[in-house]
Amino acid sequence: MALSELAAWHIDIDGKTLRGATSSGEFDEESTQTLLMFIHGAGGQFPQFFQQFAYFSGRRNVHLFAINSIGHGSSDDSEDDNDFDTDRMADHLHAALSKRFSELKEKYSAPWKLVLIGHSLGTCLTVKLNTRLSHQDQAASSPPVPSGIVLICPKSTMTEKEREGSSKAADASWALVVILRYFDRMGGAQSHSVNRMLGPNASEELRLKQLAWNASVKTITVLAMAKAHKRKNQWAPSSEFEAIKGGVLLIGGEVDKLTPPVPALKEIHDWVSKSSVYAPEPIILPAIGHQVMLEDHSSVNSAIEKFVREGLHISI
Repeated sequence: MALSELAAWHIDIDGKTLRGATSSGEFDEESTQTLLMFIHGAGGQFPQFFQQFAYFSGRRNVHLFAINSIGHGSSDDSEDDNDFDTDRMADHLHAALSKRFSELKEKYSAPWKLVLIGHSLGTCLTVKLNTRLSHQDQAASSPPVPSGIVLICPKSTMTEKEREGSSKAADASWALVVILRYFDRMGGAQSHSVNRMLGPNASEELRLKQLAWNASVKTITVLAMAKAHKRKNQWAPSSEFEAIKGGVLLIGGEVDKLTPPVPALKEIHDWVSKSSVYAPEPIILPAIGHQVMLEDHSSVNSAIEKFVREGLHISI
């Protein structure tokens, strides 16, 4: 399925519009329906999951949903750094999911299963969204508590170096950030901007896509996110990982420069193993960088499918 074939979707929150996409396959009236929700990371956008949409779309009783966070992709911009507080971003995702699920529930009255799939900062948002879903009132129209979550390239905590970097970026002028971003992209498909995201074996086609995605991130978003991270630690605390009761699959890239898999994946696996009903050993894909779901989409798609089918016992 091409991205152009997806159904456009949007929600208005506090005067700003968040835009996303949906896809639904054929369905059986009495069969359990499954919703897969994809959550991108900082500077990302939902089209970065296009390989997963192509793989899982059109399946019977399977529905796909993804949303661009504020300041990302096709969603509205914001200069307010409070909009980039991860708790507020998770609230936005909760509102979006609640609206989408209400729409689906009106059309499909059968029981529902929910699986959340997050990448990079999106893994933090996924964990925070899981917490909100676990604590919400379980009304008939409310989204179900996730049966499982998939965390792709997660981080266990922000390092001191990362905090210092956010602080410097937050204090920088708009003009300086524009100049630095320009030089970061010099070299095009082989620039630091792209090499930071991809492994050495990534195709030229993917490198050009990544270059375009990086360039599309607005400087006001970069500055607002930096200010939010400077103000407080934006990452999900270990206690939220430890409270996850559904299944948890961890996937990382061996040469990921942004969220190195060691020791993060083991630390997170230790946390989630305390309450999770199913937490298989983390998967680290060799010679793959940060954009795991794009660089080795076949392995990622197969791992997600196996996790959902065999670990969560959901037919997709």
